[in-house]
Amino acid sequence: MRYVDNEHDYNRSVIIERDDQVRDLEGKVIEINEIFQDLAKLTGEQSRMVDTIESNIEDTAHRTSEGVQQLQKASSSQRSSRSCMCYILLAVLVLAGLAVLIAFLGIHFS
Repeated sequence: MRYVDNEHDYNRSVIIERDDQVRDLEGKVIEINEIFQDLAKLTGEQSRMVDTIESNIEDTAHRTSEGVQQLQKASSSQRSSRSCMCYILLAVLVLAGLAVLIAFLGIHFS
């Protein structure tokens, strides 16, 4: 009878030990599940951040391209304006020269 009691106690202790191991394993699985959930949440947040950065880069590239076009237009306009000012200055000088010439000839013939 004592042998049966010892075997029964042994089996009971093995069952309790395995039950403890299963509970410990279950706790670890739950912990790993929580880690994966946190990781998925962080990955989702970072994905949104990367998408925002990508969008900002694309927007910046587009605006930079538009800025280059505006600078090219401004440069062309400035060259055109400079040429126009040179022609106006030349016309004013010619008219001033003619006025001086007329004045000189008017005084000389009087």
